Amino acid sequence: QGSDQSDMIKNFLSRCTVCESPSTVLAIHSFTSSDPSCPDKWEELWVGFSLMMGRDRGGGTGTRLEGHGSCLRYFTPQLSARCVMSGSSGQPNCHFMSQDQTTAYIKASDWESEDDRMGFFDPNLKKSLSRCAVCRRLTNVHV
Repeated sequence: QGSDQSDMIKNFLSRCTVCESPSTVLAIHSFTSSDPSCPDKWEELWVGFSLMMGRDRGGGTGTRLEGHGSCLRYFTPQLSARCVMSGSSGQPNCHFMSQDQTTAYIKASDWESEDDRMGFFDPNLKKSLSRCAVCRRLTNVHV
């Protein structure tokens, strides 16, 4: 049995599945707090928050803005967690990584505030971020 903290953290960890798409998928960023629309002959897969990069303990990765990885459906202030298997129970024991972690989202151009520094739990934080949509080209439409 994991600790109460690791059991709680597991509820916030995403699981990923690699899927094949029958057509092109891309992210569109509004650079404002409004959700962008997909172009004609494209369908919306999800809307989210515009992500630039994540870094922890000297390592990190940036994202290409046209890629679907730059549009996170759910906001999270920290992108990585570390899970190790517990010796006696065989269950994962998960913790968010260090406080040295940096996550860079794109600020919405229409956000106005006297103080741009907000904590992770500031209720206005999500409102200050650029919104995005992940779109897939329809395959049954002739161009």
